[in-house]
Amino acid sequence: MRTFDLTTLNNAKSYLDITNTSHDDLLELLIKSATDFIENYCGRRLIETTYTNEKYDGTGCNYLLLKNYPVNSSNTFKLERNNAYDNTDDWEEINSDDYYIDYNEGIVTYPKGFGAKKQKYRVTYTAGYDRNSDDWMFDLEYVCLQLVSVLWNKRKAGGISNQSFGNFSVAFINGIEQNEMIKNVLDKYKKELPDKLFS
Repeated sequence: MRTFDLTTLNNAKSYLDITNTSHDDLLELLIKSATDFIENYCGRRLIETTYTNEKYDGTGCNYLLLKNYPVNSSNTFKLERNNAYDNTDDWEEINSDDYYIDYNEGIVTYPKGFGAKKQKYRVTYTAGYDRNSDDWMFDLEYVCLQLVSVLWNKRKAGGISNQSFGNFSVAFINGIEQNEMIKNVLDKYKKELPDKLFS
């Protein structure tokens, strides 16, 4: 299992009432696929992960939207600017007193502005939800289990053969369309441009 998967093998087996190990490999594949689908739908990684030297184009304005959020700690946050005029590396760390971080929405505000140039900035940071914290997304883990169950039940009903596992998006989308609760939960975590960027 991957550290960023939205549920565990044991939780999936408990949810599906499976007590043996003969389907473990298949269940792990379904968990990975459900996690990937949810991440693509939400537009971000949800489990706490550290990103090192993640590159960004300059925006030409005072805001930089991080690819993942919420940002978890200022201790691991580093913002750098490339001063080179070509494709060489000449990275300089920007003083943390010169910018502000909206930790919840993953927005970096730099009053001097992010110059409009490709791959001009890079950020090292930790973002996402901690599985062991009080704010863990039990609703999202439940949705992941629901999507795993959708395919598991199709397999048991003969709707999907073992050979056809690989692209599960259609089945997952059908599961969302048939269950409004799943869509409501996913929409809650879906990445959208914050209103403050338009004010």
